[in-house]
Amino acid sequence: MEGHSTSLCYHNHDHEFVDVGGKTGFEVFLDESELEIELDLGWTVAAGRDPVALIDSLGDRTPLVHVKDTLDGEPVELGEGDVDLSACVNAARNAGTDWLVYEHDAPSDPLASLAHGAEHLRKLNE
Repeated sequence: MEGHSTSLCYHNHDHEFVDVGGKTGFEVFLDESELEIELDLGWTVAAGRDPVALIDSLGDRTPLVHVKDTLDGEPVELGEGDVDLSACVNAARNAGTDWLVYEHDAPSDPLASLAHGAEHLRKLNE
């Protein structure tokens, strides 16, 4: 990954955003480590957080962004959930993210989900 020196990135879920004494576990992790973040948009939104603001605050610590959509905390096909995918992709682009990674945790039809995800990512990248 051009511009990034660390090959190990931390991938979040929604449980890292639980309060642990005035800060979230994710904030404590960020403060105590220098690892880069493989930010999962869907789990960030499922936890009630703003992924655009988080990407902006993380800056160049996000070489990888998982483009996942969720609806009421459950994974859904891209474009069918609560995640503002266009705003997130623009924020990732502005932060210098190297890779957008499609992810769906529980597709009913994995091959159709991959085709849908690829097409949606293509449109987001235009």
